[in-house]
Amino acid sequence: PYRVAVTVVVAGRCRLTHPPVFSVCSVAESGEMEDRRMNRAKLKKAVLLSFLVSLAVIVLYLAGFFEKLGYMVYDGTVRIVRSDRRPSEDVAIVLIDEASLRALDPIVGRWPWPRAIYSDLLEFFSIARPRAVLFDILFTEYQEITDSGALGPDDSRFAEATEGAGFVYHAFQLLRDSEDEVNRSLLNRPLPVDFAERFGLKKVINGDGIKKGNNNYYLPFTELYRAAAGMGVVEYSPDSDGAFRRTKLIREYLGSYFPVMGLAPLVDADTAVKIDRRHITIGDRRMPVDEDATYMLNFYPYETYNTYSISGIFSSLQKISEGEVEDIMVDPTEFENRIVFIGASAVGLQDLKNTPVHPRTPGVYLHATLASNYIQQDFLVPPDRGVTVIAIVLFVLLCMGGVLYLERLVLKIGLPFILLICWISFFLFMFRHNVVYEAVPPSVAILLSSMVSFGYLFVTEGREKLRVKKMFSQYVSPEVLTILTEKPDEYASIEAGSIVDLTVFFCDIRGFTSFSDRNPPEKVVELLNRFFSEMSDVIFNHKGTIDKYIGDAIMAFWGAPVKIDDHADQAVLAALEMARRVGPFNEELKERGFDFELKIGIGINSGRAVLGNIGSTRKMNFTIIGDTVNLASRLEGLNKTYGCPVIISEFTFNRLSRRIPCRIVDSVRVRGKEGTIRVYEPLLAADEDELAGLEKVCEVTNRAFELFQRQEFDAALELYSRLDDCRLKQVFMERCRRCTEESE
Repeated sequence: PYRVAVTVVVAGRCRLTHPPVFSVCSVAESGEMEDRRMNRAKLKKAVLLSFLVSLAVIVLYLAGFFEKLGYMVYDGTVRIVRSDRRPSEDVAIVLIDEASLRALDPIVGRWPWPRAIYSDLLEFFSIARPRAVLFDILFTEYQEITDSGALGPDDSRFAEATEGAGFVYHAFQLLRDSEDEVNRSLLNRPLPVDFAERFGLKKVINGDGIKKGNNNYYLPFTELYRAAAGMGVVEYSPDSDGAFRRTKLIREYLGSYFPVMGLAPLVDADTAVKIDRRHITIGDRRMPVDEDATYMLNFYPYETYNTYSISGIFSSLQKISEGEVEDIMVDPTEFENRIVFIGASAVGLQDLKNTPVHPRTPGVYLHATLASNYIQQDFLVPPDRGVTVIAIVLFVLLCMGGVLYLERLVLKIGLPFILLICWISFFLFMFRHNVVYEAVPPSVAILLSSMVSFGYLFVTEGREKLRVKKMFSQYVSPEVLTILTEKPDEYASIEAGSIVDLTVFFCDIRGFTSFSDRNPPEKVVELLNRFFSEMSDVIFNHKGTIDKYIGDAIMAFWGAPVKIDDHADQAVLAALEMARRVGPFNEELKERGFDFELKIGIGINSGRAVLGNIGSTRKMNFTIIGDTVNLASRLEGLNKTYGCPVIISEFTFNRLSRRIPCRIVDSVRVRGKEGTIRVYEPLLAADEDELAGLEKVCEVTNRAFELFQRQEFDAALELYSRLDDCRLKQVFMERCRRCTEESE
């Protein structure tokens, strides 16, 4: 305790007195009370912010906002975590591949093959005695019906071979069609009685798992399904991003239940099936499913499946029939007691699917994957939405509380990263053990809550900084101030220069010098200004940056300072649109009284270049320099030789990701570079029909150029003669004739 003497004025008179006694405890208690009040206010705000952030993330999650990103993370995880897993050795795949189509084309003709060929295939497997052979091919119609109405010989033989083998399974479809006037009578037809009784699962206990709704079906022709040992449903549905990752294990139609193709050889009509909310028990296997009773396929690396080409099997069968059994491509014993799936991998047969392991996976692999999962009990537990919601709330609370209440700045900054690393590590560990959690929503919760937390701290604790910033904004522009105070590293890199990956573009007006010589200056300037305005709009619309106007030419580039991944596509699309606008622009010039038909030449190249403020202390220019720029400039000059309005280098062509038809122009040698560089002409299509036509033109041109390079000049000349009349056609026809004469 301490005492303080004060002077108190009472009624105009002064006297010395002693005040009440104050203590350090009372002062401390007052400070603590203020601190508690502030902490309570801070806690209320923290709880409110946590609630809002959690609610926002949960709403976005339930609305499917993170779905596609989640699929990308999932697919990448499958390729990394499952790289050492292998499918069951009891499963094999026989592919109708490109090599098979080419090998059998002289013998049986183009696809579809006559069905007698599948009878020969079953003859081979009858030697091997596999456990089951499953056709991932729909035989819903007769190949041929005789005049008397009897079954054609090929279909009859195929049905007999199926029945004789005793282990053949065929495919059928159950699906839901939208009703219209045409198909109304076809929907909800009952299945053939013998089909449903023989192939339907008889011991199915369906809780709330499988929803009814299929109203149409496609079955093999009657004689074939009656001869089959079993049937399997082959319809798969993609996820929202177009990839195939899951399937319904059991399909329902008007009260009957059927297995999908991957399970068909592993179950029979008397197999007990119990369908719960999160599991489907099939025989002695309890398979996890999501809330829609959908099973997530547990994929294996694409190259690890036991695959065979059907052409190799036919070659082996021919040698066996001729008595040559010593040196055959495929030994029948390799298929003994195996489950063999037969499907297509050739591009033209249109059964390639986008899956986590490969963007062009043959559809038959999906069935083989499911069969391997079942045999090895290698099941993937799908994510639970409830667990994901709990994880979102938990991480928001941890991140928000840590950032707001931890004292050290290092801990505030480091906590979100630590939480993110811990969650991703947990996600990968559990995925390794076949349990899937959703990685993206909790990660977004961590990032968003940390951003909101630091934003809150910035608003509440950064007022002094904002005051200073506001004061200095009176003297410098807001843009410069932002760079100086918030992005100094970025500003320094622009000043000092940096190497960037971009696409460079040069556009020049043909014959402009003669026009400028014979016209007054105001006409020249008017035309240039109209041309630059028209074409600059095109460049800006395609996210380009105009470097400079060089006389009657434009130099532009894509990919900097704003980075875009498809800078090559945008540059080429801009060039094609500029070439398209030349016609209407000439009409406008004609109306304005100009006696000049404008033509342009454009050269485009992609690569690395130096970007920065380049110049003297008096004059600076934000520009690019390097070999990439030089090559683009030289390509623009090649337009005169070949008569192409747009020419691009092979470096730009190889970066194109869009469907832009391009035909090869030539292989040229450029000064300053070793070897030759291929250059291409992109073509502009107005619609899908014209696009298909231009792609055929490109195929002919590219084939002709290949023949020319192989010195098959007569064949090249014949192909070039098919092209519409153009300067490129004339150049190469003249070259072919000259080379033919010189070779003689």
